[in-house]
Amino acid sequence: MSNKSIFLALPVAVALCVAVPANAGEVMSTKQIKSLFPGSLKAVVHGIVAVHITAYKSGRLKGVMDGNVDRGRWSVRGDVLCVALNRWMDGKARCARVTKVGSWYKTSSIRFKKM
Repeated sequence: MSNKSIFLALPVAVALCVAVPANAGEVMSTKQIKSLFPGSLKAVVHGIVAVHITAYKSGRLKGVMDGNVDRGRWSVRGDVLCVALNRWMDGKARCARVTKVGSWYKTSSIRFKKM
């Protein structure tokens, strides 16, 4: 798969990450999710697309994938993490429960960990 097709597939992959709840691991609470931020995260979408995420205390975030940069925001509502990226997600927030599996955190389609 070329970098361009991976880049074009990212918004779809991100949208799919919230379609099905995560199945295994410890479901994270609001406090546990908030403890991950601010910080740098390594994210993997569908086991294929690697994205470096920098999340700021202010609720802003930056994603970098193969030199392409997007900016957006994050928030925690209840026990659910919400993320919106301006270009890759058309600025629309996608929300999902987060589970901890080993040293990784995940939704149904995205894994991420602190760097």
